[in-house]
Amino acid sequence: MQYLKTCLFVLFTALSCHSLANTLPTWYWDNLTPSETNIANNPFAALSQDQLYDVATLIRFREKQQNKDYQPSAAHQREITQIKAELKAANIDVDALQQARQRIMEQQANQARQVNPDIVGQTGQIPGFLVPLEMTDSKVTQFLLVPTAGACIHTPPPPPNQIVIVDYPKGFELVSMSTPIMVAGKLAQQSFNQDVQFSDGEGAVEAQYHMQAQHIEVYQP
Repeated sequence: MQYLKTCLFVLFTALSCHSLANTLPTWYWDNLTPSETNIANNPFAALSQDQLYDVATLIRFREKQQNKDYQPSAAHQREITQIKAELKAANIDVDALQQARQRIMEQQANQARQVNPDIVGQTGQIPGFLVPLEMTDSKVTQFLLVPTAGACIHTPPPPPNQIVIVDYPKGFELVSMSTPIMVAGKLAQQSFNQDVQFSDGEGAVEAQYHMQAQHIEVYQP
């Protein structure tokens, strides 16, 4: 009788989790960013790819010139002279673009911290990859949910609104950090900014989302 009760409980739990996954909306990573993310008054938007390359080359050259030991080659100087002439002929004000660059970088950093208000406070599921933060034996109880395998470890961290801090006290058996998972739960806005110890060293991580997971399973795309 006890065996039958145990089997029924396991079956009921499995069916409940399957039902939960089927009824919840699935959010992909572009859903975590606000719908309006355009940079206001972006003068770079009007430039061609070749012009963007030339402007970047000239700005890098100017930055290198701040180092008194920098000695550009004759060929590089000729390239810079040609770039200046072409940009001037196209009426492109590099000085103005260089001033706008810092403003745009600040706007981009601010936008990377903005969350999508349409899903904050809602319950849904997100596919992604985990980066362990806390473990009990072989089970992960807290982790970063990120869009790509190895993010934060082998590559720089994604933007803050592309990282979800997930708490799952019951623990999820760690298979591999390259194994995609689906995490279901209520999504909240909660700032996280601290140094985290990874397998390849320590790194600063900033996140803007938190989820108290209700269910986690291996993701089958």
